[in-house]
This record gives sequence, C-alpha cells and structure tokens, in this order.
Amino acid sequence: MTPYTLYIESDEGPLPAPLAPQLGAGRLRVVRQVDLRPSDFDTACGLIATAYLDQIDFEARAGTIAAFLGTGGRIVFNGHIVRAFIRGMRPFVPLTTQRRSALAIERLTPHPIFAGISVETHAAQMGVAGFYGRGHNPPLAGATLLTGIGPDKLPVDWEWLQPGGGGLFVHSGNDIWGVSDDAGTNALIAERVVAWSLAGRSERAAA
Repeated sequence: MTPYTLYIESDEGPLPAPLAPQLGAGRLRVVRQVDLRPSDFDTACGLIATAYLDQIDFEARAGTIAAFLGTGGRIVFNGHIVRAFIRGMRPFVPLTTQRRSALAIERLTPHPIFAGISVETHAAQMGVAGFYGRGHNPPLAGATLLTGIGPDKLPVDWEWLQPGGGGLFVHSGNDIWGVSDDAGTNALIAERVVAWSLAGRSERAAA
C-alpha cells in the first residue's frame, strides 16, 4: 500500500488546488474532522491540519496524538495554537505592531520544504504583507527555527522532530500552500509538505 497522509478537512469545501496532485497520486487522503477515528492514526503516516481545525477536538485526542508521534507519525499544523494538544505547547503570540517592517520574514535555517524558494515569494500577497503570518506559535523545546518574522525574527515556522522520526511542522499563519501569488510555488510547497509528513513512518518501516 502506498504510504499516505491524511488531510483533515474542517468542512465539506473543495480540496485546495495545490494539494489536488497529491490526492491524485494516492499520497493524500481526505477525512472530515468529525469522521476522524482512532484507527486513522494507526494507518496514516502523517496528518495535515488546516488553519480552520477544531482544536478542541485535537486537544481531546492528545493521548492518541502522542502515540502517533511516538511511532514515527508526523503532523503539519497551520494556524494559531489556541489549545495545547502536545505537552509543552503554548498559545499563539500576535505581533505587537502590524507595521510592514514587523511583517518582514527571513529564513533562519535551510529546510527541504523551502529549498530554492525565495523568501520574497512569501513576503507579500497581492502586494500586501502579512498573509504569511502576523505572530508566532512559541516553539516546543528542541525545535528548529525555520522562518523568522519581524525585527526579532520570531519563529513563524518551526520543526520539532523526535528520535523515532515523528514530528511536527508548524506554520503560524494561513495554510502554507496558499500564501504565495505564484501557483507553481504553492503546488511545490504542497508537494513538499506531504513528502515531509510521510517521511517519519515510511523511513522507519524501511529501516
């Protein structure tokens, strides 16, 4: 069976266009959050959560999520953390000012998801800064900071990996495959996000 990632849908809206090729390739499956079952965590390699996720539900599944991460599962989280579903999580911290200089972003650490993609591609959308993020989710202990925002380079993107291959990729803003005006960039980000989410359990199975 082809390893796959679950895209957790918060409603019955259409799948975002950048993710459609991943669905067609069998690397992505869609499940409505209200239909998410404990057994889904056993068979999927990764989970992708949109910025519209019901975090009350995720908080209630904290034990299942911890077990998923402990067995190599990976989660891509978009949006503002409001409820902790992993031990040590803290709520989203908004920027104290929304001036354009405070919304500037900078890559802090190279990462496969962003390889070859200029930060300017994500700096503004339709000429307006701030779509990428307007604050940050404080990183878990041991996380790698990937993208900073504002003069203090607050971690709007970060990655937290466990020794067994499981982990969390956090983007503290709108869904990361939709924050560029360039459709090709959005599709490439979507492809790489899915690849990252698959890597933990698939590599563990191959070992």
